[in-house]
Amino acid sequence: LPTATLKAYFFSGKEKNVRFVKDKEDIEGTIPEVIDKALAFIKKNRRIIPNMADVRRKDIPTYPDFSLREILSNALAHRDYSLAGAKIEVMMFDDRLEIISPGNLPPSMSIERLGIDHYSRNPLIAKILNQMHYIEEIGMGIKRVREELSLLKLPFPKFENIGFNFKVTFTSPKI
Repeated sequence: LPTATLKAYFFSGKEKNVRFVKDKEDIEGTIPEVIDKALAFIKKNRRIIPNMADVRRKDIPTYPDFSLREILSNALAHRDYSLAGAKIEVMMFDDRLEIISPGNLPPSMSIERLGIDHYSRNPLIAKILNQMHYIEEIGMGIKRVREELSLLKLPFPKFENIGFNFKVTFTSPKI
């Protein structure tokens, strides 16, 4: 799919500003390749929080792997591909990570019901991503994101319909 592309940016500071781009990448390929490359971009640029509560230090990433994979996979599986001029965006800042996907939630879904109800805007893409073990396609991914973040004592992401986009914002914990 030519519209299964992604723009990834890491900005120094808290605002979009081309003068403060630390890293950027235009990511293209098959949907699984886009997911994997976007994950690699975020992993390369995220911070690690050292946790010294136990006998040994345990490093906790500001944005954990399962949660990232789930939200990125959902962004590609459920985006509105009829919005051909729009791209998925991954925007990293010093204090947060935003993943923006073209297309609001469908009218039958609400933000409050994410992780409870299940709907596939693009059922064939969802089926293939399920067969490739990127998603489960049973509506449990967001619930598992909340569980992972709770276990790691990290803030829950914020979900929003903004304009014609759906945005997920992970807040970076203060160290």
